[in-house]
Amino acid sequence: MHKRFLLVVLAAVVFMASGCAVPFHKKLDTHIAAAEYAEAESLIEKEKKAGSMGVYGPKNELLYLFDRGAVLQMEGNYGKSVTYFNTAEELIDKLYTKSVLNEAGSFLSNDLALNYDGEDFEHVMVHVLKALNFMYEGNFRGAGVEARKVNHKINVIADTMGKNAVYTDDPLARYISALAYEALGENESARIDYKKSAEAYEKHASVYKLDTPLRVKEDALRLAAAVGHTGDVLMMRKKWGEINPEPHRNIAQSGEVILVVYDGLPAYKKDERKWPKFVKRGVVVQSAHLSDDTGKSAASFVAHDISALAVKNLEAKNAQIMMKKIGSTIVKQMAKNVPGLNLFVGEDKADTRSWRTLPARFHIARLAAAPGKRVITAEIKNTRTGAVDKYEFEVSLKRGEKKVIPVFKMM
Repeated sequence: MHKRFLLVVLAAVVFMASGCAVPFHKKLDTHIAAAEYAEAESLIEKEKKAGSMGVYGPKNELLYLFDRGAVLQMEGNYGKSVTYFNTAEELIDKLYTKSVLNEAGSFLSNDLALNYDGEDFEHVMVHVLKALNFMYEGNFRGAGVEARKVNHKINVIADTMGKNAVYTDDPLARYISALAYEALGENESARIDYKKSAEAYEKHASVYKLDTPLRVKEDALRLAAAVGHTGDVLMMRKKWGEINPEPHRNIAQSGEVILVVYDGLPAYKKDERKWPKFVKRGVVVQSAHLSDDTGKSAASFVAHDISALAVKNLEAKNAQIMMKKIGSTIVKQMAKNVPGLNLFVGEDKADTRSWRTLPARFHIARLAAAPGKRVITAEIKNTRTGAVDKYEFEVSLKRGEKKVIPVFKMM
């Protein structure tokens, strides 16, 4: 028995030493799911120090900035999170125009030879998370700057990819922008972006299976009425039927609490027969409700399904990926017959890199509350167990003030 025990221990040691230990992303997911954000940050930094041997090698600097910024936000270190997202934004701009030499090199090997420059929706999410960081700190001026950046970024994507592309607008990004403008009292800009958010939901309904939330329709109609845009009011009522949002003056004269729920771990890419494929991992939140100490309450809505977006966006890019693979195969076959150049021909592999510290979905709940000190309760129902988790927040609201509060349920 003693000898057998030693053999088992030895086998375990060999197993660990052979590189079959728990993979980095599995460890990171485990820490995030357990809300062990300091441990997640330490793990990311340790992996970064591994250099070219780790996940965050020279070609994956953007992934490091994405993950570090996201985990710092989970920790509540919003200022430092913005710093990392700023650096990510700068790197995205640098990588936007890819060098011909870099692309040529990938034809001889695979896309992993390129610097990871991010998916289009990941570029937009940098600005969304930055805007949310500012909102969590009560800095709506900073959020307004990001709102303008995100609108510009979306317009560039739409112009570049064309109207037939899957991802040419982002309903959550537009909604967050509108929220920032409304908090700043820029009601005309808020009207425009609430309307664009509703239009983006309508466009995405058949693609991402995400209907236009009633709350978004109400906000679009509310701001259109507030600025006296009669044409929009008539058009919306004709399209959506009888909708009666709370008058804008009521919300402007009260305080408001906005809950942002980060739901589940995102879809991730895997190599399926040398093709990249996004795999969903499910969600955690069935519903969320806000209430105050007067009994007033509000339900949440699903503001975005990042995982569904990722899957559909990649499917739409498959034709482009196929054309590149065909070209790469031809180049490799030619290069194999050229002495010296054949040494640079690499194995065909799928590029499975993606931003894995985003949530699978976002939920938003908004509750108008009387000014003064309030006790706000958030009740979040687990889609897997049916259990309801309760969170209490003590807030002090001024007239017209908005408090934005995050809850992370990424298990």
